[in-house]
Amino acid sequence: MKTNTNLLTDDQMQDFIYTGMCSVKPSLPDSAHEDIHENLTDWFAENENPGNDILERVPRLKAIFEDPAVHGALTSILGPRYLIHRHRHCHNHLPGAKAQDNHKDYPAGGNVRDHHPRLVLILYYPQAVTSEMGPTAVQPGSQYYMSPQSDLEEITLCCESGILVITHYDIWHRATENRSTDTRYMVKLLGVRTQEPTAPTWHNTSPHWTRSGEQVIQHEDISQHIWRWYRGASAVLPPGSGERAPDYDKRALVSEFEANERQRVNGYYRMCTYGKKVLSDLKEAMIAEAELKWETNPATGEYRNPSQLDVPFGLAAMGDPAVDLLVEQLTHPKAWARSAAAVTLGVMGASAYRATGTLGDTLKDENEWVRRNAAEALGNIGAQAEEAIPPLLAALEDRRSVTRWSLSEDGFRENVMMALLKIIPDEKKTAYPVFKTLDEDPSEYVRSWAKHLVNGIEQIV
Repeated sequence: MKTNTNLLTDDQMQDFIYTGMCSVKPSLPDSAHEDIHENLTDWFAENENPGNDILERVPRLKAIFEDPAVHGALTSILGPRYLIHRHRHCHNHLPGAKAQDNHKDYPAGGNVRDHHPRLVLILYYPQAVTSEMGPTAVQPGSQYYMSPQSDLEEITLCCESGILVITHYDIWHRATENRSTDTRYMVKLLGVRTQEPTAPTWHNTSPHWTRSGEQVIQHEDISQHIWRWYRGASAVLPPGSGERAPDYDKRALVSEFEANERQRVNGYYRMCTYGKKVLSDLKEAMIAEAELKWETNPATGEYRNPSQLDVPFGLAAMGDPAVDLLVEQLTHPKAWARSAAAVTLGVMGASAYRATGTLGDTLKDENEWVRRNAAEALGNIGAQAEEAIPPLLAALEDRRSVTRWSLSEDGFRENVMMALLKIIPDEKKTAYPVFKTLDEDPSEYVRSWAKHLVNGIEQIV
């Protein structure tokens, strides 16, 4: 069988997992990028920033995202059924523009920031970018952490024209000061995974994690889990695999978790390898953290999900052995415990399929964040959550007000639509005529997902 040479290699995928970024050179001629740069210059000379309509206003941009090299890289990272999110933007960084603060982009829909690359940033530079033009600066290896990592190197994306950079959505980054006389354009789109991985979708030749860790970053525990997840069936450690660490010492781990964020987060991933013996401790830690952060997370001003926590990543990495415990928490009397359980099942993804029925019931919860996180979880479970289609369709009619959050106009219903898009098989979409009635829905993102459900999956709509 002929190998698709546009797919990423094992080394490139492992580098993406570890550093959170990779660069792609489209196979288009230089003249194509020159034309796009000219089109952008002409548009901005006479018009306001088109925001989400950038592809309609500069249609030649679509050729970039249809390019075989770009399509191959996105297929490798997001799977063959990936989509380009309706949210997109062109940054025109003018001469004299000041540097930005280091930041993560707002979480789409107000969902939790997930370590699994189910959402990526796609940054396209139609012109050569020099160090004087205010290049984007990124912090490789920072994507798994909620705070900027002061000891990690920052690099600037100086590049030739036409380069496209794919990053984990949550990588820390900023625009630097433009000290030149030229406008630096960068077109930003979001790539969305719509199917959980079941097998490698890149040019995979080995099941083994071989990338040497860097002494500064040191997050092999997260990286190796993400590598297993990407490879599908081997993503979840089998029950009892934690026997490699029979000398579990709760006090030693608690001490480690009080250290810096990188040690703490990687410690939870490592803790999951102890197996069922640590389930009770992780549950207690999750509930305590959920209560502690329920009000302080939204108060950060960063559009942070109230259940953006550290413990769920360890529980989720454990996979099936943790599902029953989490299902029990979905009926906890406290909203913050129910919400944390829904988040954890969502991070877990397909392995949480046995929670589908209870998550479907949870879509009617009195608390908006419990509902929103439950809908997100069902979408991440994917095709195995087909029994949740009726309660998801009913939830589309839920008009209870919710907090407007970042890009989200109606976070709950947007998550419901995305879940339906991920769950309903392509061949069964015509069985649900309700989606044809959503072409005038108040939410731009609900309308966008409905188009895919009516017309079939298209990478760009």
